[in-house]
Amino acid sequence: MLLVLLSVTLVFTSCLVVAQKLCLPPPGAILWDPNPEAVVHEVIWSYGSNITCHTKQDCNSSDIDSSETTTISPDDTIDVQLRPLQLQLGNVLRFVPKDIGIPFSIMPYYVDELGFLTCNTSRGVPVLTTETNKSFEVPHNFLQSGSNYFIVDSDLHPFISCEFGLRINVTVKSSSCHGTVGALCSSWGVCVTYVNQPSFGCYCCGNYKGENCDIFDSCLSHPCHNGGICYHPSNDSHELACKCPLGFFGNFCENQTEDLCDVIDCYNNATCTGNSTNFYCECLPGLTGTHCEVDVNDCDPSPCSHGTCVDKQNGYTCHCEPGFHGDNCSEHLRMCSLSPCRHGGFCHELISSPEQYQFSCHCRPGWAGKDCIEKVPVCKPNPCSRGTCVEGVNSFTCICAPGFTGSRCEVNINDCDPNPCKYGGHCRDGVNAHTCLCIHSHAGSNCQFTLDLFSPILEDTDATGGIIHNPRHTRNLYIVAGTLSAAVAIMILVLLVCYCRISGTYRSCCGMTNFIRYRRHRDDMTLNVDVTSASDCPLAVDSFWKPLDSESESLRNSSSRQSFQNHTV
Repeated sequence: MLLVLLSVTLVFTSCLVVAQKLCLPPPGAILWDPNPEAVVHEVIWSYGSNITCHTKQDCNSSDIDSSETTTISPDDTIDVQLRPLQLQLGNVLRFVPKDIGIPFSIMPYYVDELGFLTCNTSRGVPVLTTETNKSFEVPHNFLQSGSNYFIVDSDLHPFISCEFGLRINVTVKSSSCHGTVGALCSSWGVCVTYVNQPSFGCYCCGNYKGENCDIFDSCLSHPCHNGGICYHPSNDSHELACKCPLGFFGNFCENQTEDLCDVIDCYNNATCTGNSTNFYCECLPGLTGTHCEVDVNDCDPSPCSHGTCVDKQNGYTCHCEPGFHGDNCSEHLRMCSLSPCRHGGFCHELISSPEQYQFSCHCRPGWAGKDCIEKVPVCKPNPCSRGTCVEGVNSFTCICAPGFTGSRCEVNINDCDPNPCKYGGHCRDGVNAHTCLCIHSHAGSNCQFTLDLFSPILEDTDATGGIIHNPRHTRNLYIVAGTLSAAVAIMILVLLVCYCRISGTYRSCCGMTNFIRYRRHRDDMTLNVDVTSASDCPLAVDSFWKPLDSESESLRNSSSRQSFQNHTV
C-alpha cells in the first residue's frame, strides 16, 4: 500500500513538472531564478558608450549595439548615467572601478531620486567608509525592493564626477508568484518579469488565468476555428461555445457552407444569390442595405413644395399647408372650395400674397368664429325677466314663473280680470294671486259667503248658481253674532248706569231687597249694594224707582257708616 501511494505521488509530481516545463515564457520575459544568491551582477564604474547612456530609449534597451544609429528626439534626452540595472531580490551586486590610466578610486553614495538627478551626495549616505579602487559587493541593506539610486562624485578628482555619468539606478524586483520551487503559479504558468516592470508575476499557459494561474477557462486555448469567438454559455468556465463568422458552422466553426444564402437572411422579400464566400441581396424598389433592411428615404430631398413629407416604402405622401394642394403641394388651393364656413355661413376669398390664400366667413345669426362653429349664447345674459331661458337655433324661449306672461315674462298676469270677487267685492291684484275686499254681510276669499245673523246656516252658490249649505261655517257665524249682541247689551247697560248716576236717582226692583250701604273713605264715597231675593220681578220697571235725594244728603253729612231700610215696592 505504501509503495502504491509513493508511486502515485511521484507520477503526480512529475506531471506537474512536465506541465511547468511545457509552459514557455514569452519573448523578452525574464524568468524568476529559484537561487537568487547565486547570481552576481557587476556594475563597471567608468565612461564609454557601452557603459553610459543619455536617452530613454537607449537606457531602457536590453540590447546594446554601439554601431546602430538612431534618431533622438528632444523629449527622449536624459542626463548621462550608467545603464540602469534590474535584478532579482537576493541577487549579488558588485561595483567594479575601471582603470582609465589615472588613479580611479570611488566612494559610492546611496541617495534618493532628487539626489540622483542633482548629483547631491548630501541627500544620501556613503556605501563604504573610505574610497576604493577595488571591486566590492554592495551590502543587501542598500538593495531594497524598488528603485535604488547610487552616485559617485569627488571634489579631488575632476574627472571622477556624477555629472559625467557616474550614477546608476538599480531596480530590485520581488516576486508575487506563489508556490514551491518547481510548482510556482499553480504549476500552470511561469514566474517572469519584463523590463521596466516593478516585480515578477505569473504568466499563465493553457486554459488557466488569474494572478496565480489557478482559474480554469476553457476558452483560453482558442478552440474556435476560422475566426470564431469562444464564450461560456453558462457560469461554468469548463463549458464553451463558438460564435461562428458568416459562412462557417459546427461546434468549433470548423465547417464552411457551400452557399451563404443558406445561412443569411435577405429582408423585405429580397432575393439572395451567392456562393460559399459571397452573397448578394437583390432589394425591391425603395429598399437598400446589405440585407435590404434600409428603407430609402424618398423625402430626401424634400419633394413637397409647401408641405410636410412622410416617407413610405418606395414612395411618399405630402401633407400640404393651408392654401395648397396636389401631390407635391405645389398648386394653390381656393379655400372657399372646401366649404370651410359651417352652418350656412358665407365664404369670402382673401389673397394676401400670390402664394398664400386665406378666407373669411360671414356667419349667420346665432353663430360666430372663424369657421362659424361657435354658437352664440342667446341666453347670456338672461333675457327673461321673470322666467327661465331655453336656447334654440338663433332664438330663445322664456318659460315664465307663475303669475307672469309675455315673450320675456315681463307682464304680471292680472288675476282680477275677470273679477273673481262676488257680491260687488273689490279685487286687488298680486303676483299669481288676488285679494278681495268684501262689502257688508259678505266674507270669504272671493266674498262668496253671505253673513245673516238670523239664518241658521251660511249659504254659498256653486258654479251653476245653486245654493250650497255650508254647515262648516255655521258655528263660527253664531259665535260672531252672539259676541256682537253681548257687546251691544253691555254698551246699553253702561250708558244707562251712567245716566242714572248723573241724574242722582236710584230705584229698586219689585220683590228685591236692596241693601244700600254707604261708606265714607276719606273724601271719596263707595256704594255697596247687596241684592237679595228677586223672585217676582215684573218685566216693566218704569215705576219701581224713587228719588233718594234726602237719603243721599244725610249720607253725605254722616261720619260713619249708616244703614238704610229697604224699600219695598
